[in-house]
Amino acid sequence: MGNNQGRMEQVMEGSVENEIECDLLNGTLCIATVRTNFDIENCECSSECGNQWVTEKWQQFNITEQEIIEYKIYDEDTHEDCDVFLSAQEREEVIETATQEFLESE
Repeated sequence: MGNNQGRMEQVMEGSVENEIECDLLNGTLCIATVRTNFDIENCECSSECGNQWVTEKWQQFNITEQEIIEYKIYDEDTHEDCDVFLSAQEREEVIETATQEFLESE
């Protein structure tokens, strides 16, 4: 059975603001600016492969915090701006959409 060794090292912290569109369950469209704070870690793992060592290296992004900076909600039928607050469930929908878009972009 082969040996393997792994390590992770924090490289940097970062923050980005993205504008996202999210179709909410109540039939409205939310356009929001979401700030995503994250850490980037350099990772590597070495293992025996036959009579040699093989090392794989990659970067891992870890989201540390997300915040909705601003948002507007539009009625999808009339395209009019709705003056309403996001419910807790709708905030979760917006954050989940922002998370998916962030991870797909990295």
